Amino acid sequence: MRKSFITLAAVGVAAFLVSDSAHAQKKEEKNITCNAEIKEIDTKAKAITVYIKDGPGAKKDRTIEIAGNTKIQKDGKINQRLKDLGEGDQINLTYRKARELGADKKTFEEVFKAVQIIVTTSASTNAPAKP
Repeated sequence: MRKSFITLAAVGVAAFLVSDSAHAQKKEEKNITCNAEIKEIDTKAKAITVYIKDGPGAKKDRTIEIAGNTKIQKDGKINQRLKDLGEGDQINLTYRKARELGADKKTFEEVFKAVQIIVTTSASTNAPAKP
């Protein structure tokens, strides 16, 4: 009886610790919105490098991962793809900062994941995008 109580208590403490660390990681994943310019597009890595013009992280280059569920809007069309973006496009970017296990499987690294991209001025036409 005593062994089962100790085992149950240990399981409860472990579950609490795991949920607490998961909660801390989720807390960090808030959406961040800014205006940016696309500097580089890497279709193989499914990422873009942008220069953040204003908002959090202003005046910095950031590499943003583009997932299949990232909402991309350009020229009034929704559900666009990474290939529809162009270097030099001015965008309104919503992304989230997250921590993921690194390649060494021992350390965490900070990554940026796009939630939504709205092209405000297309570099190919150098005119404001259609609403």
